[in-house]
Amino acid sequence: MIPAMFYHKNEKKSSFSSVLPSVHLFSRGLPLNIKLTVYHNTDDTVFTLPVKRVKIIVMNVFFMMFRQLFTEQKENSMTASEDDNYIDGDVFHSGESRIYRREESPEDLYFKESSHMARVVYQRAHENWDFPEDDPKHGSGYNYCKWITSEQPGTAENFSFNSNLNAMIESSLEPYASLGWHTHYDTEEYYYVLAGSIYVECRDENGSTYGRDLHSGDLHRIKKGMSHYAIAGSEGAKFIAVIIKAV
Repeated sequence: MIPAMFYHKNEKKSSFSSVLPSVHLFSRGLPLNIKLTVYHNTDDTVFTLPVKRVKIIVMNVFFMMFRQLFTEQKENSMTASEDDNYIDGDVFHSGESRIYRREESPEDLYFKESSHMARVVYQRAHENWDFPEDDPKHGSGYNYCKWITSEQPGTAENFSFNSNLNAMIESSLEPYASLGWHTHYDTEEYYYVLAGSIYVECRDENGSTYGRDLHSGDLHRIKKGMSHYAIAGSEGAKFIAVIIKAV
């Protein structure tokens, strides 16, 4: 098992006290002060601070609010794309779907433009009912994928030069989303992390289990017959998944 901090979405946040100032001028030749009443839960405290100190407190409060907003925008950008027209995964795989959505040309044998690659969103990717819904091995949250290329049945585009490439996908997990526990019966797979963080746990054919937190620039791989699952960190995770046909 992994520590709860890896997969609880509703983390405990630090609470901010509400500061309500009431102004009182002191007429004894002393510097101007402001009396503040600070409410925190059910207790309140009254104290006096110099105006300069109050300004610093107010500036810090605004800074923390701005930082929180920036963090939320950063997390959201982990799954953002220049093309927001994502196709539901069930719809995408229900028939013959095009991985590259543009008119074919001779240059398409050698080049691809990101804007024409299929965008697909999966909810609870690799969902596994052998595990309870609150277990990350079940699969949870949203996984936004850009299909770079595929030779899988139903989406094969014959882009590969007679190689064993099965698929290449740019995958973005929202914060704390997970890919459910699943087995690769006839393929090997590589995760190359581009941004954010992701915890991956895998089990080999001998039953040995391995797990590690991965960050930008790190790599995970499994071979045929192995099983694994993955869960994104607090900022989400973006990685390239390369799937190879096992020989």
